[in-house]
Amino acid sequence: MNNRKATRASLMRSIGELRDALVYDRGEECTLLPDGKAVGICTNSARYLKSIVGGLVVGYDLSENPTAEIGVAESGHDFLLLEHFVVDIWAAEIYGTPPVVRRSRAKLIRRLYGDSAQWRVWRRGRFEKLPPKHISRDRASPPAR
Repeated sequence: MNNRKATRASLMRSIGELRDALVYDRGEECTLLPDGKAVGICTNSARYLKSIVGGLVVGYDLSENPTAEIGVAESGHDFLLLEHFVVDIWAAEIYGTPPVVRRSRAKLIRRLYGDSAQWRVWRRGRFEKLPPKHISRDRASPPAR
């Protein structure tokens, strides 16, 4: 999933550096990521973090994943999935969740992000079904059958 060895500490440093690099655009009336995209859009935040730390951008439509707590008002949510962590600066700002959560915290992951079998991965400009090998690493849900 990602060739870089990420630790919680290294991810928190990367998030801190990213927050320091955010710029408010008065014309657009929003805060921008270093790539010029709005940080307030969860997909943009996840895709930018992927460019820094690797991993997969995954997401779900709330209609397919109704038990997820994050993305209720937005009808879904996208975030960064690493081998051992979920990284989500958008939810940390909007919902007050931790920006980095170990995937081994299965109950918390399932409560926040719902059923991992409903997650989709961002590839080639669109979302596709998440390969079962990534779901089975997520202890929040049983492996796909």
